[in-house]
Amino acid sequence: MLDFDFKNAISQGNAGPLMAGIRRFDCYVGAGESTPRMNSTFENKLSQIYWDRFQKFGSTPQGSFWATEARQTRRFEIILCEIDKLSGVDGFSLADIGCGYGALVDHLLKRPSNSFISYNGYDISEQLIAACKRKFGQPWARFICSSAPDQEQDFSVMSGPFNLAATRDLMLWQNYVFDTLQACWSYTNVAMIFNLQVASSARISPQSHIYYANSDQVLEHCVARFGPTKRLVHPHLPRDATFVVLKPL
Repeated sequence: MLDFDFKNAISQGNAGPLMAGIRRFDCYVGAGESTPRMNSTFENKLSQIYWDRFQKFGSTPQGSFWATEARQTRRFEIILCEIDKLSGVDGFSLADIGCGYGALVDHLLKRPSNSFISYNGYDISEQLIAACKRKFGQPWARFICSSAPDQEQDFSVMSGPFNLAATRDLMLWQNYVFDTLQACWSYTNVAMIFNLQVASSARISPQSHIYYANSDQVLEHCVARFGPTKRLVHPHLPRDATFVVLKPL
């Protein structure tokens, strides 16, 4: 989910006293230490924002803050191209973290070959998960209200769920991002693939609350924490970076 098509999606306040004294990210040092209360606060806040947006725009790219369908589709294809390279002829299982209204399922249904074994969509919004269950009746698709997989999958993918920050505190948001990645990694058998908005220095826009990561720092941290990682930059998405983290054999 999420591109550039929003402003002031979150109120001007931050997470308040919960933030006091919490600093675990110093160029990602210490990431992964759990802060369940803070993460829950962020997810409750974002869940309401996403549901409000969906009620206004429905099952459209704008319904998940994507600027255009073309940009949404291009990101999906970058991810699926990597999965095609890594998956076997017998198909694969997929965890879609931040599935929203099920846009990736719509995209998979349009592909000429659906060689996947199972699709598992996860989202923090109970309302969006319920909407997906009503919309999709495919036997290979299931939807769960969660920010991480509940069972092992070949691939864990995340297209845009970290772009809208639930706080203006950069360190706290980066902690949340890598806590979520760590939770997904634990259930990933082949590769974890995610994309981020990137800039020369990590920051959260004070106007739009968009999170921009430092691509080099993310790559370095993924290699140190998870293992072999490659970074992809598409010429038509210069402010994006896609990271492919490979599970050691």
